[in-house]
Amino acid sequence: MEVGVKYIPDTRSKEPRRRWPDFVLLGIAVVAAVLMVVAFLGGQDFSPGEDVDSPAVEEIAASLEDTIYPPRDILLFEGGPEVVYVYLAVRDLEEGADIEARVERSGYGSPVSRLFGSGGGLRVVEGGEEQLAPSEEGVSGVVKFEVRGGEGRSLPGGNYVVDVEVDGTVAASKRFVIQS
Repeated sequence: MEVGVKYIPDTRSKEPRRRWPDFVLLGIAVVAAVLMVVAFLGGQDFSPGEDVDSPAVEEIAASLEDTIYPPRDILLFEGGPEVVYVYLAVRDLEEGADIEARVERSGYGSPVSRLFGSGGGLRVVEGGEEQLAPSEEGVSGVVKFEVRGGEGRSLPGGNYVVDVEVDGTVAASKRFVIQS
């Protein structure tokens, strides 16, 4: 009885198997690591407060209270509220000025959710009737905005910036934190 190898494959005639060069794999790994670090550290230098960049703006405040005039300003909210009210107090604002607000959120959540931008569909809506009256050189009073989550959800945790523009120029910014 003969024992032995009956078939030995001929590997010389086949195309060599292609594989990714090591430097390409290393490059992909480095880019992925950098993206994760940037997503994880995003918003780490955030400081709650406000900036007022217009002489017509006296104050910008954030609160959970829905009132006619600005209540006590809050910089840290707990538990994911459904709405945060932002009040803009103005004096001698040009009559007929176009006032708009926009909101951005950063920080908090998992690095994966931050990397893929699950912002939660935030929106800013005007909070009812403007409380503006004629003054010496324009109008004065309070404009209220509501920061809400998308589709009736509560606001997710994170660092928030609400920019209020008057005639296309940022007049004031409010920065606050929501901890959930």
